[in-house]
Amino acid sequence: MITDKNQSNLKILFETNRKKLFDKLTNNSVAIFFSEPTKYRNAGHEYPYRQSSNIIYLTGIQEPIHSLWLTKDSSGKTTVFILMPECDERTKIYQGCGISKKEIEDISGIQNVYTFNEDFLKTTKSFDVIYCDNPLSINNYISRAQDIQPIMSELRLIKEPEEINLIQNAIKITGNVFHELLKNVKTFKKESDIEAFITSSFIKKGNLQHAYLPIIAGGANALTLHYCKNNMPLSKNSLTLLDFGCEYNGYASDLSRTIPNNGKFNKRTKHIYNKVLEILNNISKQMLPGTSIKELNRYTNELMEKALIELNLLKPSDLKGNHSISPCKKYFPHGVSHFIGLDVHDCGNVDTILQHNMVLSCEPGIYIPEENIGIRLENDILIDSKPINLMKNIAIDIDEIEERMNQ
Repeated sequence: MITDKNQSNLKILFETNRKKLFDKLTNNSVAIFFSEPTKYRNAGHEYPYRQSSNIIYLTGIQEPIHSLWLTKDSSGKTTVFILMPECDERTKIYQGCGISKKEIEDISGIQNVYTFNEDFLKTTKSFDVIYCDNPLSINNYISRAQDIQPIMSELRLIKEPEEINLIQNAIKITGNVFHELLKNVKTFKKESDIEAFITSSFIKKGNLQHAYLPIIAGGANALTLHYCKNNMPLSKNSLTLLDFGCEYNGYASDLSRTIPNNGKFNKRTKHIYNKVLEILNNISKQMLPGTSIKELNRYTNELMEKALIELNLLKPSDLKGNHSISPCKKYFPHGVSHFIGLDVHDCGNVDTILQHNMVLSCEPGIYIPEENIGIRLENDILIDSKPINLMKNIAIDIDEIEERMNQ
């Protein structure tokens, strides 16, 4: 729950984020961010709304608006204002008029709130530079808008302390739900039972949403990396791969665990699991300032090749010769990391040099089609001189997983 003190800290965060953006803008320029549009499932009925991550970053506002404007005049003076869509009588009856001016000010610290009309777009002609998060959306009015996303991506990479705290809150809730799930998992008959448990738990803890579509993959379904049908029966003698995380005040968490449906790993699955865990722990230690995901992937492949030989999935001879793609990719087809923030796959790429206060996943996995086994383990890591495992309090060792499942 966001307290008054926390809201005050967040207001400072959003003001800080806007200042960082202003420092990147040239004089006599304007930056325009359009609210994510409401998406309709069918006539008159909307999908759950998710605001643009850039607008959350700059304002904290998660309800629909029209647009956010940041102007910087020729002398460097800055102003910020928000435009709201006109609320006609039909909208008022069916959807309500949305967030109020006072709520906008309380959340973001922005006092200037106006109703949109096209005259605002015409005023952009007086600026030398026009930045926009979706230049195509205003082409009819402005043909010279520049894409601001490269600037926003750079700003969002390094997290402020308040942002790290929001991610930690999301992680804490996700971990608590996972631990509660372990106590009940043997009573679940279908993948959908687990998804329903997670979703209802998030709702009970403050009407929180998933940061992404949850993956509840029993048995061979774990071989599909982004499996999200979550509708198949659970076999007592197989594993279930869980990949889920809650979103807290716009910020994501990303957890992967693999558990035995009957509460006990067998000899083979225990061996595979511990190899994945060993790689996770080794790679996490390498997530240091100055490296990159590309380097982490290279090192992961080296460790994975050795692990797969020990698991009798590869032979030493398989590694001989030149390979454009590592032989381990047969059993580990994805990368080991991605950035986390307002989006679960946040700004940044494999070549981005890691710096203090970036947050990334670490998620090795081994997937064996011939055995219908897929095991993935994932923690969220804060980059520091000694990497910080933000999920250190979430059960991952086999002994603790089994103990919690058999209480």
